[in-house]
This record gives sequence, C-alpha cells and structure tokens, in this order.
Amino acid sequence: VSTARGRSQAEIVSSVGGNGSFNVADGQIERIDLLNLVRNVTGAANAGGTTQFSEMRGSFTIQQGIIQNNDLLIAMTGLRVNGEGNVNLPDYTIRYRLSPQTYSTREAADGTATTREGVQVPVLISGSLDAPQFQPDVQAVLKNALSDPKAFKESLKHSRGDIKEQLKQPKEAIKSLKGLFK
Repeated sequence: VSTARGRSQAEIVSSVGGNGSFNVADGQIERIDLLNLVRNVTGAANAGGTTQFSEMRGSFTIQQGIIQNNDLLIAMTGLRVNGEGNVNLPDYTIRYRLSPQTYSTREAADGTATTREGVQVPVLISGSLDAPQFQPDVQAVLKNALSDPKAFKESLKHSRGDIKEQLKQPKEAIKSLKGLFK
C-alpha cells in the first residue's frame, strides 16, 4: 500500500509513503553467488553466478520517499544473510548493511544435529544508487571479538577460508556485491 502526490516527478518521489512486505520461497538472485562469495572472499572478483535461496523475506516502510527495511533475511543452505537500512529515493542514495553468516550442521550417529557458525563480516553499502560504495564493517567484527573473545575464537575455527586473507582483500569481495544493484 502506498501513496504519492505532486506536480512534478521530484514532488511525487518526495511524497511517496506506505508500507509492505515480501516473502519469496525457493528463488534465485542473478549475477552473484553469495555463498561462494562469503566462503571464498579471495576469489570474489570471479564470484558471478546465481544465488539459490530457500527464503527471502522482509518488510518495509516508505515515508517521504525514503524506503526503510530492518528485517531482510535471505536463507540458503550454509548461509544466512540479514540486512537493514534505507534507500532515499529523492536523494537517490542508499545506506544499507548486509550481515552474512556462514554455518554448518553436522549430524551425529545418534541423530542429533550440531550447528556451528562462522565469523560474520558485515558489509556496509552507501552512496549513490548509480555507484554505491561497499566496504566491510571491520569495526563490527572487532567489537564482536572484544565482547566475547572465546566465542569469536571458536567461530574462527568454523569459518571457511582464511579470515585474515578476507580482511586483507575486501575490495575484491565488495566488487562482487555490486552485482546485486545492477
């Protein structure tokens, strides 16, 4: 449900308001393989392909042309991506945060399952919708590590790839995420 009024395109875009939600099951995102990107950040420059997901859902509000989403979830085997932020249509800008979380599930002989999560390296997306800037949120990783060093060390053990290398090579990883916005 949305509304908009105005005598020009700028007035209409600046007045857009409303809310909505989406829930897509068993779909795909073209031009990027999120699971490959997160698991192999050092090879991210070649991370094209598709992302097959089991669920993508979220809700949004629009006020004065600013779309706000605080509950994006993309779920697939081995990866969960949460997102939150906004898209400012009048200014044609974005401020968004994606938080990918790898995980693995192992089943024991007795049938019980254990899930282990890898290190989460959030990605901040900002700037113009024509040329958004992407950067890893290293500050959030450090804050998490300092708040619970033991848990952070354990998650490092379960992360695929070399996290040290991932943090050294953020530009290649971020370039691949730009495919989501084309």
